[in-house]
Amino acid sequence: MKRMWITPAVVLLLLAACTKETPAPGKYENGVWIINEGGFNGNNASVSFYDPETGKVTGEVFLTENLRPLGDVLQSMCIHRGKGYLVVNNSRKVEVVDIHTFRSLHTITGVDYPRYFLGVDETKGYLTDGNYQGRVYVVDLETCEITGQIPAGSGPEAMVKAGNKVFVANSGGWGYDSTLTVIDAVTDEVLHTVKVGDQPVDLALDADGYVWVLCQGKVVWNQNFSAIVAETPSRLVRVDPAIYEVTGWEIGTTGDYFNPKRMALYAPGDIMYFEEAGGVYALDLSAPEIPSDPLITLQPYGLEVDPDNGEIYVLTPGGGDQPGSLQRYLPNGEEVQSVSVGYFPNGAVFPEGS
Repeated sequence: MKRMWITPAVVLLLLAACTKETPAPGKYENGVWIINEGGFNGNNASVSFYDPETGKVTGEVFLTENLRPLGDVLQSMCIHRGKGYLVVNNSRKVEVVDIHTFRSLHTITGVDYPRYFLGVDETKGYLTDGNYQGRVYVVDLETCEITGQIPAGSGPEAMVKAGNKVFVANSGGWGYDSTLTVIDAVTDEVLHTVKVGDQPVDLALDADGYVWVLCQGKVVWNQNFSAIVAETPSRLVRVDPAIYEVTGWEIGTTGDYFNPKRMALYAPGDIMYFEEAGGVYALDLSAPEIPSDPLITLQPYGLEVDPDNGEIYVLTPGGGDQPGSLQRYLPNGEEVQSVSVGYFPNGAVFPEGS
């Protein structure tokens, strides 16, 4: 009988084959994604990665990891189940990436005017198409194919899920609207339409389960856009998702010619931050009373709040061909840091589960 001699090198190979490999941590584990819209038709949309502990900013993450540009006008980004969904508006696509490596996994196409993505459950997502005849596309998360569409109001934008209902803000797009479309997240059927205020553009869900809506107000111009014919004030609205009861507060005034687009909710502290003429204002949701003075006297292009510590992220565009900036503040309005990011930054996305 021949004997089989096993060398030490073979033993090591056998042990390696029987040992479950532990994946190396990704490059992008502890930080915040900054959405840089880029200039219209500039094909210079980008994503920056910001580490708040070190203050370091890593730019052009998608280009670096995929060796190709992201596209034209990055409208929004959503993280769902370990994947990032980057809605590239003017390129009419959604880039799907591994959130740990930012390597491209899929590209969703076939959408005329994509605006916002929402992960509904383990297998399904919704994507708003912001055209005048609005609709919400149903996306299979396994294949990244569009499998259906749901009618919505005019110019649907942001979405939020409350229980098994998805609320869609119908901003009016190139026209006018004042409603939310309510969708059954299980059957994909429209359940209700809620009238909230002129031009709803942003949504948030508070700790008590109420849906909050930022309505920017309506501005009507004359035929040659040389003068404003009519205007309505901006509003914050609270909606009870069970019975659709609406409560509202005016946050702007007729004649200020300002139409806010951004708000950010710090749910653990019951504080809503919103933009209006003059800067960023803070509203205590436990006893809502609209403040007369801003907390931060900086007009944001993007506005977010860290869900872990309540720090406020204000994003501003640069002038001309200059990159934009991220200003980070403590909840009391004290500035912590200012760093340069990409062109026209419009938002920040925090890690999943934050």
